[in-house]
Amino acid sequence: MDNLAREYKDFIIDAFVEESLRKIKKIEKGLKVVANILDEILEDSEDEQLDETWTNKCVSSGTLKIEDIFNAIENFLPISLSLDFYLTKNEEEKYVVFEKILDYMNDIAPKGCCFGPLREDGACFGFWRE
Repeated sequence: MDNLAREYKDFIIDAFVEESLRKIKKIEKGLKVVANILDEILEDSEDEQLDETWTNKCVSSGTLKIEDIFNAIENFLPISLSLDFYLTKNEEEKYVVFEKILDYMNDIAPKGCCFGPLREDGACFGFWRE
């Protein structure tokens, strides 16, 4: 393959990759819009404080990996917050999103409780009496 053909091939590959990345970003933006709409539709069932049956209940144990904790608590979260976590690739940014998730879990914790690790077992996350 001569240099001109190689350059042309590289140009086509670069253009394809660039176009693919642009499409992925559009899809991600669209997913976020859809997630926000779904959160608004489902608003009545979310953002409510959990009842007392969740007091002193562990919902994630045996791990400190944020991905594992997220998987254990995902059903509590608004769709948009879950999607933010899934779409975040950068580790530092993922921790920022996870902090938002922890704040949300504290917002819905039963009255008099907070969400976080158990004092005696740092890998046991749940809703504990303050």
